[in-house]
Amino acid sequence: MMRKYHVRFGGGPMVKDRQRHLASGLPYIAAEIIARHFPERFEAEEGVIWIEEYPRTPEQRSRGMPAFSQAEFSSYTPRMEYLGRIKRIRIGLPTWRHLEEAEVQALIGPLDED
Repeated sequence: MMRKYHVRFGGGPMVKDRQRHLASGLPYIAAEIIARHFPERFEAEEGVIWIEEYPRTPEQRSRGMPAFSQAEFSSYTPRMEYLGRIKRIRIGLPTWRHLEEAEVQALIGPLDED
């Protein structure tokens, strides 16, 4: 069974490089979502399909800016570590590749228009 989650992250002037900031936290965010919703997927070769959508203006789309990226993690083995003084679960580091809309639809089905 496939479950789709739509998560929005805020940003703005306080976060200068939002993409890098979010990417550094992704191993923790992904591990927590997997632990809560898909614990049987830990340690699988492909634990989950993680796709991020970046809202684009018509001008950005016309310049070819990608609207979707897929993160593939180096490992889906959960491990505990301290982030600051808080013990957090995490998985391996992500690598990214851009996806065309057709590739996204092939992976997860039709896209919602909201």
